[in-house]
Amino acid sequence: MWKWFVGGFVALVVLCGAGGWFLSSSEQFKSLVNPPEKAIEVRLETVATRDLIRTVGAPGNIEPKSDVMLSAQVSARISELPFEEGDAVQKDDVVVQLDDEDLQAALESAEANLKVQQAMHAEAVVGHLSAQASYRSEQARLDGANSALSEATAEVGRVRELFDTKDRSQADLQRAEASFEQQESNVKIAQASVEVAEQNVKRAEAGVLGALASIEVSQAQIRRAKKDLTNATIHSPISGIITTLNSEEGELVVVGTMNNAGSVIMEIADLSEMLFQARVDEANVTSVEPGQEVDVFINAYGDEIFKGVVRKVGQRRLTYTDGTYYFETEVVVILEEGQTLRSGLTASCEILVETIPDAMQVPSQAVLSRRISDLPKEIVEASDLIDDRKTFTYVVYTVASGKAQVTPVVIGASDLKNTVIQAGLVEGDRVIAGPYKILEELKHGQLIKSDDIATGEIAGVLATDGASDPVQEPAGG
Repeated sequence: MWKWFVGGFVALVVLCGAGGWFLSSSEQFKSLVNPPEKAIEVRLETVATRDLIRTVGAPGNIEPKSDVMLSAQVSARISELPFEEGDAVQKDDVVVQLDDEDLQAALESAEANLKVQQAMHAEAVVGHLSAQASYRSEQARLDGANSALSEATAEVGRVRELFDTKDRSQADLQRAEASFEQQESNVKIAQASVEVAEQNVKRAEAGVLGALASIEVSQAQIRRAKKDLTNATIHSPISGIITTLNSEEGELVVVGTMNNAGSVIMEIADLSEMLFQARVDEANVTSVEPGQEVDVFINAYGDEIFKGVVRKVGQRRLTYTDGTYYFETEVVVILEEGQTLRSGLTASCEILVETIPDAMQVPSQAVLSRRISDLPKEIVEASDLIDDRKTFTYVVYTVASGKAQVTPVVIGASDLKNTVIQAGLVEGDRVIAGPYKILEELKHGQLIKSDDIATGEIAGVLATDGASDPVQEPAGG
């Protein structure tokens, strides 16, 4: 019994082995166990030589080159506003008329005060002349007193000599001495009177100077009153458009002080000369210089491109509301005759900072940074463009026999879309330019296919019947 059992088991093993050999030798089984590699669809670009225009982008706003805000220089009510917001005005047009009745009265008062001060000056001059005359009179009295004192002195001397010789009496000597003392006292009185007269002259001179100063003050008040009266009529300092009108007839406008801003009546802008105030990032500002050409893109004008020229580059770093640092750069927007732009429009620009002629270029997206240790050893050893002292190197993926081939390159300058290739490629080479997600994960030797298979310019295609048999790349592809 057991012999039949063993024989059946051996027969079963033989049958299973034969079936396994048959399945393993069939193509269907091989395809099921080891499915063919699937080609990745990519976008190819041809390496081309052309001028590379390097630009610096910056956001900003459109503002008038000439923009003035008109405020009152005197406090008064508005009596007339000849223009409305949006109206065009010419330089020196009267745009605001203030009520000038009080200002006219102030001028008349200042002129009357000047007349009073002039009269007081004339009176002070007369007083000065009188004081000078009094001084001269007192000086004459002093001179007379001095002469009398001299005579009294001489008389005392003669009488004393005669008294000593017994030719004159004691009474004569006493009379002579008394006369001398009297004359000496008169001299002192005259000297005091002269000093008083001299002080009166100085006082009168000060009165004249004070009157002259009062006249000058009155004249200054007249000039100020005239200026205030003139300021009651406000003229436009430029030709332009009234972009903002903040006041109405009858409103009181006030003059600004240190702590309080004055009333801004209106804003006038010359919209025929516009500036684009660009916020250039601090990392790019060193490339921007006055005179460079600019393309300005204004959001309100869709795809229309406005030309401009860099006028001035700010020298002081500023901080924007979002915390970023920038340098304010003025760009003159070139407008056609009669063309105007609204003030405050949001825009962006591209500043042409460098032109590299006849530069071999590829799309910037195609240039990748790869760790050198991750590249195939044969690629690293065969390339003299890889600096093994560095960790990363720049590469692109070209096409060889329907597969992606990593190719080390040396890059140069870039614009917003393209990068200059200085070494590693030749004109006409085909590089894989996208999609970006595919590029990030693409490996050396992976099968690829392209949308331009219909034109015969593909890198590789899959063979039919489930096998992976890429077509050889056409010449020059």
